[in-house]
Amino acid sequence: MSQRLIEIDSLLVDINRVMDIPDFKLTEMLSEATEASDQLSSKLTDMLSVMGDFARQGFQENELLDISKTATVLQNISDLDASGAVDTLTSAMLNYNIAAEDSIRIADQLNEVDNNFAISTKDLSDGIRKSASTAKTFGVDLQELTGYIAAIGSTTRETGSVVGNGLKTIISRLTTIEGAEESLNSANVAMRDLQGNVRPVSEILTDLAGNWSSLSEEQQQNMGVTLAGRYQLSR
Repeated sequence: MSQRLIEIDSLLVDINRVMDIPDFKLTEMLSEATEASDQLSSKLTDMLSVMGDFARQGFQENELLDISKTATVLQNISDLDASGAVDTLTSAMLNYNIAAEDSIRIADQLNEVDNNFAISTKDLSDGIRKSASTAKTFGVDLQELTGYIAAIGSTTRETGSVVGNGLKTIISRLTTIEGAEESLNSANVAMRDLQGNVRPVSEILTDLAGNWSSLSEEQQQNMGVTLAGRYQLSR
């Protein structure tokens, strides 16, 4: 018992070192963490450790409990460890501006895909961490990105990191590489809208998928090389 109390105190000291909050706030945080750990059948020390990880990521005091509970749920329903859960939620939340109180929908989404497709939550998470920033920049939302990772991963059986790196390259090349617009036009897919603005990548991919079967095998191969490139996937 003495050892456990020392461990709890050390974790609280680590949190306070990062956040520098009043003692009464730290006491409230401990009380909330204790209640949450009981609800989720987890160790108090594990809950405090996760809260400390999120504090170091820059999340505020009023966000820590919600996001730490989500991370614990994500660990319970998947093959992710604490570090993987923290990194996945941090990447998704920061890139897609998801509030801590809404973070549970990230865990729900990953669990739903894991349950219905031949890909693990860990691979989905690894793919998201590798590609979320690029995907958001080029107009691919989190749900669409998760779908792409699931489709590619379940078909190719590559790891989530490989799929995420591949998607990052494809998404960024689709509207920026020389010859991309000409190649898309040859498949009757517009890269720009009527105002001349580049369309979101997700819309372009949807149109391309609809026209894919009408392309010859040579056109498909040329399209793949132009838009995806010839490269070695990075693990």
